[in-house]
Amino acid sequence: MQFGDASPTPQTKLVLKSIATPRDRLIRVDVGGSKKVGRPYGGTASKSGKGNKVGKSAAPAGALLWGSEYGSHQGVDRAGRKFTNRFKAPYRRDGYWLNKAVDFYTPIVAKEYIDLVQSVIKNLELD
Repeated sequence: MQFGDASPTPQTKLVLKSIATPRDRLIRVDVGGSKKVGRPYGGTASKSGKGNKVGKSAAPAGALLWGSEYGSHQGVDRAGRKFTNRFKAPYRRDGYWLNKAVDFYTPIVAKEYIDLVQSVIKNLELD
């Protein structure tokens, strides 16, 4: 979350709401997924004719994840339609927040895990 707060893409704040750390035997962090985040969009006109739309839905966090990580660029899709820089930050191959967090914490977590396993081996006198 710390690295996500420093990301220049505004969608990152929405994706951060989807982060979960389920209890498991192994270290695990879930990011993205089907959790709805952001403001609702789309929908169809209501039958009452008052102009309200029904059936609006917010974007799933997983649909925003990689754009918030790598940014975006302008271009033309396969159908020939122009699209804009949707994630505001320019494309960055190294990523903005998720890759940085993984690179930062991997050696720390690996060392703690190795120390834990070694202490169990030592306590059971298996060395």
